[in-house]
Amino acid sequence: MNMTTRKTIPLLTALLTFAVYGCQAKPQFKEPPADSFSAQAHQVKIGGATEALQGAAVTKEFFSIADVQPFVGRFFSDGDYATSAPSTVVLSHQFWKGRLNASPSIIGQTIEIDGRASIVVGIAPKDFASPAGAAFWMPRRPS
Repeated sequence: MNMTTRKTIPLLTALLTFAVYGCQAKPQFKEPPADSFSAQAHQVKIGGATEALQGAAVTKEFFSIADVQPFVGRFFSDGDYATSAPSTVVLSHQFWKGRLNASPSIIGQTIEIDGRASIVVGIAPKDFASPAGAAFWMPRRPS
């Protein structure tokens, strides 16, 4: 192998790798610490069907620690954490796409979680799922 061949092969490999994977790279999210959320199963009713889904109550810092931006809508504002505020929810991209047919009109609509109406304010980015399996997030409010 001559000197030109040794330099060309890594360059071609790098260019081919970028061409195949570069535009499809998954975003790198940071994992929020365990004390920034509490996960549990909830009964979620959409339309006439009720199902048990994993949800997480999250702190004000949860999404900023994870370094994510909403795919659609917004994440929680300070007002969403007030005990007197209406219930709000952010849906996972997977849940939104799979169960709600990726309908953009879901923003501002309500879904029922554990018998309580919750206003959908946002959709998380496509590959974000922290904690693992979370279908939605709610503000963690003071007890």
